[in-house]
Amino acid sequence: MLIFSRLWRSTATIEDIYQKARIYYFLGDYDDAKTELNKMADSMDERSTMLLCRTYMKQDDTAHARQLYQQYMDKYGETPEAYNGMVLCDIADENYDTFKRQRKTGSVF
Repeated sequence: MLIFSRLWRSTATIEDIYQKARIYYFLGDYDDAKTELNKMADSMDERSTMLLCRTYMKQDDTAHARQLYQQYMDKYGETPEAYNGMVLCDIADENYDTFKRQRKTGSVF
């Protein structure tokens, strides 16, 4: 219980905020996960950005997820996880032609 009390204190570190957002995400509380991650707006790292992308996907907000995946790739490169996230956005949007084109140029799943 010590870890939970540390996460919910008012002077949380960036790591605390990320871990709290992860807990909310895995509990299915995507609104609170987003709220926590948005507190880190100026100091988002790779894993925080990716968690926020996945959170938007869980809420079926592919427009925001796609935008964040693109920002992620612009900043950190075309990692398989980010590239696959873009493809999952295409699938969720039923944009199968784009999915087929992207599948030929990169890794999928």
